[in-house]
Amino acid sequence: MKDDQGSKECFNDMVISIGKETISFLNNLYKAIQENRYFKEAITNITNPFEQETKKEDNHTIKNSENLEIASKKCTPNRWTKVYEGAMIHASKETTPNKKRTLTYLVGILPFTEDAIRRKAYRMGFKWKKGKLVDRNS
Repeated sequence: MKDDQGSKECFNDMVISIGKETISFLNNLYKAIQENRYFKEAITNITNPFEQETKKEDNHTIKNSENLEIASKKCTPNRWTKVYEGAMIHASKETTPNKKRTLTYLVGILPFTEDAIRRKAYRMGFKWKKGKLVDRNS
């Protein structure tokens, strides 16, 4: 009986200590967010409190990864170039297979949204007929 009581007390102490550690980690994260500083360490402490990372990343590698993310975002064009317009013209031709004339296909190959592709098609003088891109004159 005493052994059961001792294990319950030990379990309760462990639960209380884990709860206190989690609350302190959350407080550290909140402070990091308020101070607008790098808070990856605070997040890893919350998600993985018992396995602390022994290897700390230096700022140089972090900057490189951020630069790669920024560079990849800059690669997506936000303007219609002649190449993209050429793809629209090719899709509107009658000799192009019907599968390659659909809006879903064009969304897959062009880096624009459905609405942007529809607007550009109308500006270029095309229309959508039965889900296919065709010339307005036909």
